[in-house]
Amino acid sequence: MDLLIVECGKRGILVMLDQHRLDPERGISDLWYDEGYEEPVILKSWDVMVGRYKKYWNVFALDLKNEPHGSCTWGSGEALTDWKAASERVMKFIAHAHPDFLGLFFVSGIWGGGGHWWGGNFRGVRMKPVDLGEEGMNRRVVYTPHVYGPDVYPQAYFSSWSFPNNLPAIWEAHWGFLRGMEGRGGGEGGRAVVVSEWGGFCKGKDAKWQEKVARYLWERGMADNFYWWCVGREKEREGQGGFACYICFDYLCLILQLSA
Repeated sequence: MDLLIVECGKRGILVMLDQHRLDPERGISDLWYDEGYEEPVILKSWDVMVGRYKKYWNVFALDLKNEPHGSCTWGSGEALTDWKAASERVMKFIAHAHPDFLGLFFVSGIWGGGGHWWGGNFRGVRMKPVDLGEEGMNRRVVYTPHVYGPDVYPQAYFSSWSFPNNLPAIWEAHWGFLRGMEGRGGGEGGRAVVVSEWGGFCKGKDAKWQEKVARYLWERGMADNFYWWCVGREKEREGQGGFACYICFDYLCLILQLSA
């Protein structure tokens, strides 16, 4: 990993450290911890990772938890499930342990059903935004939704007669409204938002979804701050076990149009 970060730096590529899975043998955990990796262990792991990689100029951000879902809550006050409170603890811990790390903190939402994607429900932020107690720290917080199309899961709204024109209102309700929120860390342009996962197979209904979400990001001023999942898209081999990676040039063209 050291070599990877160094080589990325030589090529001008920024790196964000991401707590994607607690255990590579299991799926994505609901919460920021589980029975094998409790919160003190999580904090220690961030201490080790930040301590090792903060010296590299291109390590610019930390993604604190991939796709909170299931029993995860936002601002509930429940110590074992409140992701908002936990994210604030993690950020304060890192800032205290490593005051020389000045990078960004990426915070996902939760799930909550209702057509949201894992980590893509930020409705609770309207009333209870992340607050680290000082303006300088709050300006380092980036809300980071994940959003996908019918290629990943057939949400009910993908079957609407008005698809895909019904989608912008849904995205706005789930997370797009953050761009217009005022207050701590927002400034005139609203809260910092980076759509850190979106993508698909660029065909059929999903191609229409991708064109629509690209246009939405452009119109909402988020066209230059997203992450595509992923350039080498995984696709299950028909009749075989495992997965194969391939490059979809259609969505490479879409990204180029969006970033032009």
